[in-house]
Amino acid sequence: MLIRKISRSKWNDFTTHESGLTDVGGDAVTGCLKTNKNTLSVWKIHDNTDVEINEAILALITGAQQMKLSKIDFVLIDETELSQYGFSLSHSPGDTAVADLVDRHLDITDITYSKLGIIKNIIYNNIQPENLRSERDLREILKNALNHRRINIEKLTTKYIEKELKIFEPYVDRTEIQKIESSFKAKK
Repeated sequence: MLIRKISRSKWNDFTTHESGLTDVGGDAVTGCLKTNKNTLSVWKIHDNTDVEINEAILALITGAQQMKLSKIDFVLIDETELSQYGFSLSHSPGDTAVADLVDRHLDITDITYSKLGIIKNIIYNNIQPENLRSERDLREILKNALNHRRINIEKLTTKYIEKELKIFEPYVDRTEIQKIESSFKAKK
């Protein structure tokens, strides 16, 4: 089972044709299916339990580009379904500050224009309203990982730590907190 972050609101603009094919708005494709070097990033989960899903969510919220916590919508993708359409998966190190999750990252490779359409259909058909984590849920996931010393805080952006200071404060060196607070006050 694989997990991919999406913005569910972008998938609300759709049309189902007589042929049975579903057309979604361009924002769903350009916003949620952005490729890099013809690959699409996903995270491996062993099953679709909350524990496993939260591991993937933890990886997502501890990436180097993370700037703030906000709710996450996601979709679960069955690897078998991808292989039925001829998609390949490749391991690549994940962008996360959680060392034991780095190897759970995969790329769907060799994405072409037509394959992107197939992935669009797979994602559209697998969107479930319960597949989201609120900002509150994300804070709990983050606190739990911090309590278990799983996050390498040095890999996170200062801006992220600044925005979520209440969560990170017990785990960051006091001098670092003072620097962050000073930079925050200077911006006001």
